[in-house]
Amino acid sequence: MKGNKGFTLVEMAIVLVIIGVILGAVIKGQDLIAGAKEKKFKSEIDQLATAYYTYFDKYSRVPGDDNTAAARWSTGTAATNGNNDGQIATATEVANDTGALDHLRRAGLLTDVVSNTDQPFNSTTMPGVNIRFGSGTAAAWASSSAVNLLIITGMSAEDMLLFDTKYDDGVATTGKIRGVSAATAGTVQAYTTANCLLAYSVR
Repeated sequence: MKGNKGFTLVEMAIVLVIIGVILGAVIKGQDLIAGAKEKKFKSEIDQLATAYYTYFDKYSRVPGDDNTAAARWSTGTAATNGNNDGQIATATEVANDTGALDHLRRAGLLTDVVSNTDQPFNSTTMPGVNIRFGSGTAAAWASSSAVNLLIITGMSAEDMLLFDTKYDDGVATTGKIRGVSAATAGTVQAYTTANCLLAYSVR
């Protein structure tokens, strides 16, 4: 069958090079998309941290912990006061519809949902990931007082470690970003278990 010619080695090499270039472009594109999503998610974290400090500057109280909120927002469903001890720690201070998120929403510093809504701040960048405020224990954070935190849920252990590595020290038990146990409040742990949450210190 003289008419049937196969590919030459040169032709096969050219095809393989083209395939390699295409695969490289696809992989690079995926990395760029992942990097863009990560930066946008960090901007959401920064938005919440900025809202926290703006509230403090405006009202001289920590959102959620504010003991003057009920008098400030008394119409309709009144806001719920905190105890003004500097910590977002009690059940009402942490709750989405009565605590820090609610105070920030009432102040117009967050516009994701209306006030008095029992809903965390949901990431628009990373579906299934949500954020609320809480407080870490002094022992876990090696500070003289409790540390107010952004508690991030719904991230994989791998994503938590990548986030910590890029924006902090890459160690789950030290720095501004840490892993905390969902099962045992205040316990710092590695990014390995299903009940590990990401904690980002805002104080």
